[in-house]
Formats: sequence, structure tokens, C-alpha cells
Amino acid sequence: MTPRKPLQQVLAGDPGLSILLLSLVLVLFVIYPMVHLEAAGKVWLAAFQSAVLVGGGLSVAATPRLRRLALVLATVAVITLWLGEISPGHWAGVVCRTSLIGFYGLTAVGILAKVFRPGPVTGHRLQGAIAVYLLLGLTFGIGFGLFETLNPGSFRATHGLPSVEADLIYFSFVTLTTVGYGDITPVDPAMRSLALFEAVLGQFFLAVLIARLVALGLMPRPVEEEGRKAPSSQPIDP
Repeated sequence: MTPRKPLQQVLAGDPGLSILLLSLVLVLFVIYPMVHLEAAGKVWLAAFQSAVLVGGGLSVAATPRLRRLALVLATVAVITLWLGEISPGHWAGVVCRTSLIGFYGLTAVGILAKVFRPGPVTGHRLQGAIAVYLLLGLTFGIGFGLFETLNPGSFRATHGLPSVEADLIYFSFVTLTTVGYGDITPVDPAMRSLALFEAVLGQFFLAVLIARLVALGLMPRPVEEEGRKAPSSQPIDP
């Protein structure tokens, strides 16, 4: 029988990252377009955002202090997220967005550390790279939404902003990928600077990520693997 893994290994393993990635895909490409469906879409959004928080908490590899901080941020985000659905209020949205920004940023840094660490290029590493890229767009989008909530009129849209959260996350990914449709534009100087930073960060992330994965793929195999394949008659230096 296979012995059980320690809890720390389970929390840093594949299940949490898989939950996170699946939840991110559903939230960004399926649930957010439903936000315009009023009550039903918002409930689904809250449910899957909670799943993203759970997956992020399971997948982030950090020191105990940072893990506790991530737990606190996730707890605050979940509570204010559902409070905002039950009893909408300005303060709940501000607190929720602030805690989400902190949690997603911390989660992205933790996963990125695992993606860039030495080792073979595996499916787990590729999952992490995709999750970090999606987290970047989501984090900036929530940041844009927070600023628009605190300072209305920071963005101009040809169709208005019927859903600040969904529309500005869409704008965030358009900026991250440098597509630039022009249907939503920042008019506040601070938001213009933040959008410019996101566009540059997205390009640097892809360039550094591809270079790192190529370097890992070209790395020679460890001495232990070569020793196992070498003929037994030839001595292998440790």
C-alpha cells in the first residue's frame, strides 16, 4: 500500500493547482459573461470565485507565515464576496476587491516560484504557467474595478460599463495580450500608467517563461539518471 503523503505535500501538489486552473477558466470564459444575467450570474460568479480561492490556497507554496496570510486574505474575500451578494454595499465590494488583489498576487508569486525552479518540464509546471498568466489578467482587472469604484469615470467605454467587474477584466486581458480593441480606454493618468505596466509585464512574462522552459528542456539529465542507464561494468562517479 502506498503510504500517505504528508499534509504539506498534499497542499502543494497537483489537486489544488488543477482546481485553481479549472476554476479560473470557468470564471473568466464562462461565468463572467453571465454577470449581465443579474442574480443567477452573480451567484455563479461568487461560487466559482470561491473555488478559485480554495484552489489558490491549496496550490500556493510559501512559508508558514505567508500561508497564514493567504488564508486570512482568502477568508476575508469569501466572506465579503457573499455578503456583497446577500446585502450589496459599497464597503463590501471595496474590501472584497482589495483582499482578492492581495490573495491573487500572493498566489501568482507562489506558483511562479515553483514554475521557475530547477527541474524537468512537466505538465504540472505548464499548468502553473497558464494559471499565473490568467491570475495576472484577473488581478489587474479587479484592480481596475476597484479604482473605478473609488473614482468613477476613470474609464471610458463606447457602450458604457454595464458591469464594471466583467468589463474591466475584459479590458485587462485585452491590455495584457496587447490586442487593444479600443472599446474601453483609461482616461485617468494613474490607470493609463497601470495599463501600460500590465502590457509590458505581459510581454516580459511570456518572453521569460518561454526562455526558462526552453532552458529547462535543454538541461542535461541528472547524474543519477545517467548512472542508472550506464553499463554496470563501467564505474560511475558520484
